[in-house]
Amino acid sequence: MEMKAYLKADLAQMYFPMLDTTLAMRRLRRWIHNNPELETALAQCHVSKNADFYSRKQVSLIVEYFDEP
Repeated sequence: MEMKAYLKADLAQMYFPMLDTTLAMRRLRRWIHNNPELETALAQCHVSKNADFYSRKQVSLIVEYFDEP
C-alpha cells in the first residue's frame, strides 16, 4: 500500500470493500473511536476531522494500528 493522502471514503472502502461507502466510513470511524491512542495521534496531525481526506501521516498511523487493508 502506498503511503499517500487518501480520501476518507477511498480508505474506508479499502478496509471494508464489502460495504457501501457510507457504512465503510462509519465502520472505520468506529474503529478509530474505539482506539483512544490512535484517535489522539490522528488529532495531533492538525488536519480537521471534517476534512474529506486523511493526510499521509494519518494514513501511516491508521496502517500502523490496523495493518494494511
